Amino acid sequence: MPPQNLSRPATNHRPARSTIEGNGVFAGLFAAFSTPDALAQSGVATQILATRHFVLSRSRANGLRLCRDIQGLRDGLDLFALVLRRADAEGAPSASGDRVEIHDLAQPFVLDSLDEAKEFLALWIPRSRVLRGFSNELALHGLSLARDLPAADILASALECFARRAEAMNVDEFDAAATGLVDLAASAINQRLRAELGPALGSPVASFVAIRRYIDQNIASPSLSAEKLSTLFGLSRASLYRLFEPVGGVGTYIRNARLSRAHQEIVAPQNADCRAGHIAMRLGFPSPAAFNRLFKETYGVTPKAARERALAPVADQHALVAPAGGAGLSHFLGLLQK
Repeated sequence: MPPQNLSRPATNHRPARSTIEGNGVFAGLFAAFSTPDALAQSGVATQILATRHFVLSRSRANGLRLCRDIQGLRDGLDLFALVLRRADAEGAPSASGDRVEIHDLAQPFVLDSLDEAKEFLALWIPRSRVLRGFSNELALHGLSLARDLPAADILASALECFARRAEAMNVDEFDAAATGLVDLAASAINQRLRAELGPALGSPVASFVAIRRYIDQNIASPSLSAEKLSTLFGLSRASLYRLFEPVGGVGTYIRNARLSRAHQEIVAPQNADCRAGHIAMRLGFPSPAAFNRLFKETYGVTPKAARERALAPVADQHALVAPAGGAGLSHFLGLLQK
């Protein structure tokens, strides 16, 4: 039987696309900061391709810090970003500074190109799609893999290939390729999480996600505890512990969530005048001294040193003005929610 000739599907519908100059593309998503004159020298340019299921963006943003802070979380975007931070132009012989990262838009984080990064290539994925593929949603946020790791290099190369060919794809091809990329990421990252978290790592559990979101929304409450969660969600202490066992238990998760939120707030430029001890007490830590010890054990520096290191290269905040018509990145990401 002769081999079949595979032709392109009949549909000619293409992903929505936009090219936006300037940092206004990030309006509504991030607060933006930069080194003096960095934006004037290198500029910011972003290409966007979007369907109803995925958004692909490519930003040249040397010298820019994008902060997804507490205020930004109010937009309610329930997405993950699979990001390749490139240190050099694509095709350069060395990719030693490249990193593959995953960020949860429901939590604070920073995308920083003040050091070696020259470009952000990102696939934006609805949480519902992530929950179908990844074995531990909680462990994904902030995951960062150097490209010299084989799995990270394969994933980065696949993301680069997708970005190169995406403009020539129709909607069905784009969504199929993006789905395959998410499955590839899940396969590579699940293996890494199993190695780190052990055999207790299981399938996503709806109650686990609901409890995690409750904790995140009430992280500053002094009454937040395993006992309260057990009562609120109708679970025994043993069942609650089993849900959180892959991440060290519910008490450990609450402590780490508070610590992560405190770190984000301490290093955020808009909080430069707020004392770290006040932030720690507001987030439920018993005392500034206890918080300082835990912070240094976790991050290797004191809260003061972390703030100084984070803020030293940062100049004034840049007002983010949305592009004409409001069709910045947040517009396309918002369509994924509908």
